[in-house]
Amino acid sequence: MDVELSSKIKILLVQRSDQLREAVSLQLAKLGFSLFFSEHSDQAKQMLTTHPMDLVVLDLPRGCTKMFGFLSELTHPKQILQVPVVVISNDRDVASKIRALQTGADDYLCKPFPIAELGARIIAVLRRTKKKNPNYLPSADAREVAILKSLTQTEKKLFEYFLTRRNHLVRRNELKKTIWPNTQLSQKTVDAHLGNLRKKIHPAGFQIENVYGSGFALKENS
Repeated sequence: MDVELSSKIKILLVQRSDQLREAVSLQLAKLGFSLFFSEHSDQAKQMLTTHPMDLVVLDLPRGCTKMFGFLSELTHPKQILQVPVVVISNDRDVASKIRALQTGADDYLCKPFPIAELGARIIAVLRRTKKKNPNYLPSADAREVAILKSLTQTEKKLFEYFLTRRNHLVRRNELKKTIWPNTQLSQKTVDAHLGNLRKKIHPAGFQIENVYGSGFALKENS
């Protein structure tokens, strides 16, 4: 799996079947995802408002018009909740599939299906999301959002880049090419930016560690 698709990825499963829920939980846990549950759309909206998610798996029962409204809220560009959605459904009708995809679903999977296939489709959707939006981050918690608001533009770019690679090595040359692609910066200048960033993120429980002879790694204080 890609570095970006880490255990920090949060998936919300909106459906009522305990049996399916258990099978999905086991499969997505194997892939390193954090899984959350909601039995209905109202509860899901509440959760999404307070706890950002990276993707929603939406169980869309046959003929359930309310869920189509919820799907629109999840995917419409003008809506606050915007999040990628994989629909699972017992409705195999082509017209229903088309309607769901046109409403904004990123994928549509008919029941019954191999649970492993759902995991593969989720990963594919997350990769497409990353490709369409290079600045895509795993869902930021309130602490990370607060930090981002306090940073300069350069510091923000650095912190976002480290967040997508937390606990992984970030090499010096990789950092310079990504954050300053068309600029020749001295290592002293890079270190100054990193020093300022370190001071701002440390009180919130983050630290950028030096990896001797290699680069850096973003860690969270335990």
